[in-house]
Amino acid sequence: MPEPRYSYIALCSRDENCTNQVHEVTTAFQEKCKELGVKVSIRKIKTVCSGRCKKGVFVDIGGAVFYHMVRPDNVESIIRDTILEGDVLPAHYSIERSFVGDEKVIYDRPANVLIYTDSQFCLAEGLRDLLRKDGLSSCGKCVPCRLGVKKLGQILSALLAGKARVDDVDRLRELALVMDASSRCALASKFVAPLFVAMDSFGEELNFVCVLSEDASRVCELKDSGGRFD
Repeated sequence: MPEPRYSYIALCSRDENCTNQVHEVTTAFQEKCKELGVKVSIRKIKTVCSGRCKKGVFVDIGGAVFYHMVRPDNVESIIRDTILEGDVLPAHYSIERSFVGDEKVIYDRPANVLIYTDSQFCLAEGLRDLLRKDGLSSCGKCVPCRLGVKKLGQILSALLAGKARVDDVDRLRELALVMDASSRCALASKFVAPLFVAMDSFGEELNFVCVLSEDASRVCELKDSGGRFD
């Protein structure tokens, strides 16, 4: 058996209420790697989603290959062909992604899933970086985009700096709703979509940051939510 070309396999981590068999896929990787004697780390990707996306299960192979729509019966092929041989499986290779920074955070727009490939990367930091990246494509002609993107970024930066107001999560949502409803084109909706999925899934954690007025990245270390918000 050849040595694995990648050191880890990371899977999205919406264990409860997932319609895509993420638990079964994770178990299949664990069992098949043991059976074949393939020594790789199997871990969770920090994931913000509804559990009902059309593109899961998402699988990160060593930070080099990113697959979607993985099912238990695909696991052996991924181990043999990709992990051991280095071949990409076209049927599962995901290219519909938005990368930020050094690929620590991905927002898959068609699936409406926010994925953090680095488990130490803070939820608020990823949202801010996505906003910065998307904001570069704004024409700046209408007020919702021109001022809204700037204001959202200021609130998220305050959150990260430990200077958040108690009502900042409510302000984020209200501003995102206004941008979504009043911009002249679809760009504002594109910008705020990751915010909505994050606030719907992790609004409690963001409120936790505001109430304690702590550094958001430090709170990420303190809060434990099943591997999704470490």
